[in-house]
Amino acid sequence: MKVSDLAGAVGKGLFAGAVSTAAMTISSTLEAKLTDRESSSAPADAAGEVLGVEPKGPSGERRFSTAVHWGYGTG
Repeated sequence: MKVSDLAGAVGKGLFAGAVSTAAMTISSTLEAKLTDRESSSAPADAAGEVLGVEPKGPSGERRFSTAVHWGYGTG
């Protein structure tokens, strides 16, 4: 396998991950609004434990949760 083939495959995988994460985000956001459900903090809480990250305040928690969501989903 050539390096260009590998780079292309990785790029396609990252693109597919980003598109599917966007679709899931739209779906879960709509569901949460329709059912008056709060966003889940469980993925960010778990990542914070593993990485030793403690976001400060509600806005920091939201930013960290968003970063974890997109990073994990795209990866």
